[in-house]
Amino acid sequence: MKARRSLYSLLSAGLHGETGLDPVTSIHLLKVYIIPTLLYGLEIVHLNKTQILKLERFQKKILKQVLSVPTNTSDAAVYMLSGLLPVEGSIHRKILIFYYSI
Repeated sequence: MKARRSLYSLLSAGLHGETGLDPVTSIHLLKVYIIPTLLYGLEIVHLNKTQILKLERFQKKILKQVLSVPTNTSDAAVYMLSGLLPVEGSIHRKILIFYYSI
């Protein structure tokens, strides 16, 4: 029985949960690893509105899970608590940086 509990605690570890990381560390991991990987190369590709909405929906879902807030929480509150930009704003920022460097 004890081995089963320790296996469960290992499997439930992650960005959220009882044995997971705290929200500050989780947000930092999102900022450093997940969001840059998600948006890699999108400053060159022209995305339509539905593709951007899918990316934003994914980002908001993950942020609300990490911050442990209800799904009907305002998007502005989630972005203010996390300190992240919306996906569309991040892509526009990357476009400006890319074209400025040319």
